Amino acid sequence: MVKKWQWKKYGIMVLTIAVIVIVILCGYNLYRSNSTANTSTQTGNQVFAGNELNWAKSVIGKNVYIKQNELWIDNINMKVAISKDENDINGKKITDCYTDKDQNLIIRLSNQNEIVIGKSRQKVDLNTKKYLVRFFGENKELLKEENVREGENAVSPNPKDKKGYSFEKWDKQFDHVTSNLDVYAIYQKKSTITEIYVENKKACVDGEVQTYVKVKNNPGILGMIIQVDYDSKHLELIKAENGNAVKNNLTLTKGKKLVSGCKFVWDGVQLSDGGKKDGNILSLKFKIKKSVEGDEYKIKLKIKDGDVVNQKLLPIECIATDGYINIGSEKREE
Repeated sequence: MVKKWQWKKYGIMVLTIAVIVIVILCGYNLYRSNSTANTSTQTGNQVFAGNELNWAKSVIGKNVYIKQNELWIDNINMKVAISKDENDINGKKITDCYTDKDQNLIIRLSNQNEIVIGKSRQKVDLNTKKYLVRFFGENKELLKEENVREGENAVSPNPKDKKGYSFEKWDKQFDHVTSNLDVYAIYQKKSTITEIYVENKKACVDGEVQTYVKVKNNPGILGMIIQVDYDSKHLELIKAENGNAVKNNLTLTKGKKLVSGCKFVWDGVQLSDGGKKDGNILSLKFKIKKSVEGDEYKIKLKIKDGDVVNQKLLPIECIATDGYINIGSEKREE
């Protein structure tokens, strides 16, 4: 709920800033009409005379207090009536003053709250240093970027969950910023999501290796289509067979030629008691060519939405996780 603080219309006004003043402070709005910023004592004695820049410099390091429901800067009564949530500003130190792009003169408190004093006739910038903070989501997608004043907190966006994963946290802190920052979202895999993944394996040059495509959290798959991609320049797929976890319920159909990008199709009529078994669904045997140049080759899986279904032929939400074949430096022994 938005609360309103009304300025009282008494006391000597020394610092002239003729505006409608709006203070933004933890969701509160401060309204003041047809008046000027107040730098006099409650009794009307003048405590400061000068321009906005000099006034701004004079209040740095001073504390803000609430006395009898009124806002004070040290011994200066700002004549602001405050009714609730005094702890948001009471006793906080003024750490910075500046003008924004609309020439609003703003003071910042030590807890990062800000008070708009009013329109300034000149530029005030006691802290000019700013840093670029960027927030990235899934696949390094840029979600937001902002220029943050030194010592201020950046404001993060609300990243969406990605398929099979929930947003967990950001990879670094972005409060009291003192340098440029790239902040990345960290996602946690959902514990109940169906995952189809490639088991990582080690192999040697000019050798053979067998790896497996496996399923975890199988809810009862009656049909699926999986595309397998790999580096055919250095790997040759020489054999593919139905896996133990599904072969009693599902029939595997594959192309006549085993090439990168080939699709494997499983079909069934109904599931037996073992129809929800986790484990190997496809075994793949690769020949490692003599021309290998790298240390690691990825085996990629591509599964489209709707390509994995249950007994009612309804889509099963699942994620596909790639695997690797790591190549040793020595050739296989004869």
